[in-house]
Amino acid sequence: MSSYLPQWVTDISVLCSIAGLIWTAVVWRETRRIRAEFLVKIRLPDVLKGLKLEVQQLLSSLDDWQNTGSPNKAHESISKLKGLLLNLRLKVSNAELKQVDVVIGVIEQRVGDSCEVRSVSELSLVNGWKLAGEVNTLLSMLGQRVKDMRWD
Repeated sequence: MSSYLPQWVTDISVLCSIAGLIWTAVVWRETRRIRAEFLVKIRLPDVLKGLKLEVQQLLSSLDDWQNTGSPNKAHESISKLKGLLLNLRLKVSNAELKQVDVVIGVIEQRVGDSCEVRSVSELSLVNGWKLAGEVNTLLSMLGQRVKDMRWD
């Protein structure tokens, strides 16, 4: 197939196409990074408020469990808290993600080396109080992160 254009024009067009592809990939990656930062900045304060309310509910239900011996409300609070934490995993950076995973690990309590996860209803009162301590640590971290975001 013959071309009416000189070879140097064809070579330049091929190089420009390759450069355009690379530039598109860079812009796409930066757009995703900016979107993730924006999502954290906008949603994290709202998620933090919901998490604080759920932790207060957890503490009162753990107190009830200790006094009455009925774990139903505590297990319900822990289930709601787990849902919030799983949602939160998508909105935090790597440092906070480690703490979120620690808290989820306290809730799930893997059985041995298997992939089997214990049910929330199998959680003991001692592990419930341990969970409350880990969640308070996470709340402190996220509260400081929200304060830091206000300085930007």
